[in-house]
Amino acid sequence: MELTPGKRLQTARELMGISRSDFAEMFGIRYLRLVTIESDRGRMSVDDLEPIARRYPELIHWLVLSEPLSAEKLHTSSNQHIRKLADNLETHGLPEV
Repeated sequence: MELTPGKRLQTARELMGISRSDFAEMFGIRYLRLVTIESDRGRMSVDDLEPIARRYPELIHWLVLSEPLSAEKLHTSSNQHIRKLADNLETHGLPEV
C-alpha cells in the first residue's frame, strides 16, 4: 500500500530529524494543522505546500505525486536536512503502511 501525502510529509519530517513543532514553526504552519495533515484528517493545501517546496524542492514530486525518492540524488543536495533524509532513507528505508 502507498503512503498518503500526509504520511509522506510525516515520513520526510521524521527522516530529516525535525520535530513536529519545529517543522510547523519553520514553515508557518499551525501545529494542529500539521497534526491534521500528517494524520490524514486534512489535505495539504497549496499554502501549506508552497514554503515546503521552496525549501525542499527535491521532495515536491514525492510529496505530491508519490514519485520514487532516490537517496543517491538526495545526497547531492546542498540542504543538510535533505542529506540527513537521504542517509536515513538508505539506513532505514521508507516505512511500511
